[in-house]
Amino acid sequence: MSAWRMDRRANQPLLFAAVGIALVFVALILFPILTSPRGSTPGASGSGAANASGSGLLQSAEPSGAGDSGSPVATYFQYTVRPGDQMWAIAAQFHLQLWELELANPQIADFNHIEVGEPLNIPVPGTLTKPPATPSASASHT
Repeated sequence: MSAWRMDRRANQPLLFAAVGIALVFVALILFPILTSPRGSTPGASGSGAANASGSGLLQSAEPSGAGDSGSPVATYFQYTVRPGDQMWAIAAQFHLQLWELELANPQIADFNHIEVGEPLNIPVPGTLTKPPATPSASASHT
């Protein structure tokens, strides 16, 4: 065998390794794109208007409607309730705790019953703080 052929065969594992690494990089890039639910990323439409999934980014929404200048103003993602939606499932879809979703939507009287077409404020995960627990009657006895 010629030296050129032996050299070529010696480089074959390097070629396979390079192709394998390239495939891993392509998979790492495409996996999040292919597995993410459509329309769940805030600002995906490029504007504040509602996108095809019935949601859009609202800048400086105040869930409580308080006009205090000292109260912090949060950014919420606007989501429109669809048939079959439930609060716990919407919270999970947007990586929220149920209490975060409830805190961002004080306009909803009954969280067990939401109407199709009703707008919900979706906060950025981790931006709201859980209100302190109210002391129970037994804890106040000291």
